[in-house]
Amino acid sequence: MSLALNHLHTRYQRGGSLQTGQGTDCSGFVRHVYQNLQIELPHSSAQQARLGKVAARHMDLSKLEVGDLLFFRRSRSIDHVGIYMGEGQMIHASSRRRGVIITDLRQSYFTDNFVVAKRLLVKPQP
Repeated sequence: MSLALNHLHTRYQRGGSLQTGQGTDCSGFVRHVYQNLQIELPHSSAQQARLGKVAARHMDLSKLEVGDLLFFRRSRSIDHVGIYMGEGQMIHASSRRRGVIITDLRQSYFTDNFVVAKRLLVKPQP
């Protein structure tokens, strides 16, 4: 997830794309990181949430793995996505004021608005 960290503090721009050098929104950020892992994703958090294997339906940090996508909603539909970094931390394009940041998932806002964690990355077999 070092690619994700390379974009820390990138400015937030709704509908923005890191490919064009603009700021980015949450789903564009996730899309860009996964594109570099050879995984194509749509540019919508709700559409991204339809992909992958369910890792957790409740905020249970013990079930999450680095790289899992975490989906949240403030209204009826999913409207935010971030990438799990391990140790209870998520990297995401937060807001215009903050841009791409790392956040502690133990904050009530995230536990209260959590919808699902999805796993798209497959661990190599030993």
